[in-house]
Amino acid sequence: MKKVVGALILAIISIAACFICLFYIESISEKALNSVSEIQTAIENKDYEYAKVNAEELENLWSTQNKKLSMFVHHEMLEEIDESIKSINIIVKDFDESEKTDLKINCQKTKSLLENFKNSEKPTTDNIL
Repeated sequence: MKKVVGALILAIISIAACFICLFYIESISEKALNSVSEIQTAIENKDYEYAKVNAEELENLWSTQNKKLSMFVHHEMLEEIDESIKSINIIVKDFDESEKTDLKINCQKTKSLLENFKNSEKPTTDNIL
């Protein structure tokens, strides 16, 4: 009987750890998605200083969380998101109106990668099968 109770306790701890990891991934993804949206809005409103600050904060957020996230998810996915975020920051630092299309494309790409990242870790039937 003690073995069954021990196994149940370990199972509960494992499930709780999984939900904590999922919540963490969801939280970081949402923060990054919100930052990308704010950068897009700032550029549309021609508030380039706010976009620069937000792009820098986004890169800092992602670089600090990247190490922790690498324990939970595929490294290729994180590297691709990292490159995309860095390219947004580079474009925004020396922004010119002629680069607006490139920035929009990079922001959409980053949003798509972040959405895919967030959804790929959810325990859905598509991800399990």
